[in-house]
Amino acid sequence: MTDKILIDSGSSGRGWSYFGEWSLCPTKWARRHRPLGGGVIVPAADREEIDQELVALPLRKGSVTHTIQAHHYQSQLPDADRYYSVKEAFQIASDKYKLNASDASDIWAVYKAYLQHYKYDPWTPIAVEKLFKMSFDGVPYTMRVDLILEEKGKVHFNDHKTSSRVADSSYLKYALSGQFVAGELIGSKLYGTRWGGMVVNFLPSHARGEITDSFKRVRMPPIPGMSGSVFKRQIIRIASEIKYHDDHKTPLLEYPRAMHESICVTAYGPCENYDACRWDLPVPEEVKNDDAFT
Repeated sequence: MTDKILIDSGSSGRGWSYFGEWSLCPTKWARRHRPLGGGVIVPAADREEIDQELVALPLRKGSVTHTIQAHHYQSQLPDADRYYSVKEAFQIASDKYKLNASDASDIWAVYKAYLQHYKYDPWTPIAVEKLFKMSFDGVPYTMRVDLILEEKGKVHFNDHKTSSRVADSSYLKYALSGQFVAGELIGSKLYGTRWGGMVVNFLPSHARGEITDSFKRVRMPPIPGMSGSVFKRQIIRIASEIKYHDDHKTPLLEYPRAMHESICVTAYGPCENYDACRWDLPVPEEVKNDDAFT
């Protein structure tokens, strides 16, 4: 019997999470992609796995929600029997991202409310977690789209987002994101007049309160100022900066640092490298275990 498939809802490898992280903080990027320093490229398969307990809980719950949504829409496609059921995928992802029973139950309650809220879902899925590959003047770029869908004759790329509070203006922070600029570039080229634009599917990160008020689907506004040429130049520039440090074999501790309060400490809490940056690597054990410090 062929093993069931768990859908990969993670990074595409060379997409905006790769290039955008460099824009935010080259040191954070290097600790993920050049952990040995000196320009040594460590394949993803050989890197030390991230300790999920160090990742902020909202991000882990978001990852599980992505897995649920992926299997939900995959279950509506012709080859659904090759994949884990939504419930099976949810259980596997909850273990992977180390959710306790309470948090896992909370996420499942959100999904059940989602089913009720979109009982007559107008979305027709076309593809789930579709990977695209392209090149900008020899610089490889990839993008994994959460969901390609059709609604009222138009094709959209959708991205699932979780939030503790979904406001009418929540979409603003995504409109100019490189992820969405790339999506507009790819979608408009592939689908022409059928292209309907990027959509965000907002879901609550918890099942408390009036949960149905937290489900919202938003069509991203036009962004003519962020044309394909603008995005292309951005990717080429970042790639050239990465190459410079690879060629000069920059030691890990000498990559540029963001040193910015909104990057070093985000809405989810301190960056996972906060202690390492403060003390330089490695973090002394007596500090790591000091309750007063943490």
